[in-house]
Amino acid sequence: MDCFHYPLDTETLLRKKRKLRRELLARNPHPLHKKIAILGGSTTNEVADQLGLFLLQYGIEAEFYQSEYAQYWQDAMFGTPELDDFHPDVIYIHTNWRNLTALPTTADSEAAIDAMLDEQYAHFETMWQALEQKFACPVIQNNFDRPNWRRRNRSWPRKATPPPCLPRRTSSAA
Repeated sequence: MDCFHYPLDTETLLRKKRKLRRELLARNPHPLHKKIAILGGSTTNEVADQLGLFLLQYGIEAEFYQSEYAQYWQDAMFGTPELDDFHPDVIYIHTNWRNLTALPTTADSEAAIDAMLDEQYAHFETMWQALEQKFACPVIQNNFDRPNWRRRNRSWPRKATPPPCLPRRTSSAA
């Protein structure tokens, strides 16, 4: 099964996940069972599917709890009966840049950016500590993916002006 080695064959992993799962279970009929809670700031179904395949390749069959869309903070800080009854062995916090509450701009000073970073870290650290205290299991926080666009500086104009080569619209006096 070369689809698990670099470079990853993502097409096969996505299209044939059920077949791969059956083959991996046939190869190891008595895998180690682990419960993994995925608390997500976005959709996590594909994350759970792919993680389940990669763990199964190493002899670990994962059972997943997945938070509702963008409910990672609420599940972590206030709990849910389903998560409490699940008793996870590992908690994976799946967040992205959209889950950050403060994003710097090019106009921000270094001190302001450091303050934003400290505030964000404290926010997530509070959650990690609450989860560790409640479930006494490892908590894994993914890194935050970069947005694939640049945010405009707040001082930039909101409406774009056309480049000089394009004529500007004028009202016709008829």
